[in-house]
Amino acid sequence: MHLQGVIFLLLILSAQAWANSVKVYRWVDENNVVHFSQHQPPHDNYTELTMTDTFVPKNNDAGKLQTASKQQVRDISADFQEKCAIAQANIETLTKHDRVQFTDTDGQTRLLNPEEKAAQLANSQKQAEVYCRQQ
Repeated sequence: MHLQGVIFLLLILSAQAWANSVKVYRWVDENNVVHFSQHQPPHDNYTELTMTDTFVPKNNDAGKLQTASKQQVRDISADFQEKCAIAQANIETLTKHDRVQFTDTDGQTRLLNPEEKAAQLANSQKQAEVYCRQQ
């Protein structure tokens, strides 16, 4: 759940930066399905939409919000770097060693079987994909 919140926050912050310069294309296909894309479709039957300015609160707390947002981005970036390093270390351990020990939630240490090892490797690769893409 925490990861979803972080990703949502990053999407909101990045959308704010893109809002002034994004063109969106709208078209209807042969099945009467409406499509939206930032990439211009190959045909000529589309409508070009332009995003408007971002929302600015009526009270003058915009500067405070921007300062808080910058601090949140720094915190999230540091968190992503840490989680990226952990994911990369896990991938290295899981690929270089045949026998890998795992400590469960009860504090018991045991060896991972091949299926568990493959699942952990896939999980670590997904984590690296999420956390390491900005580096």
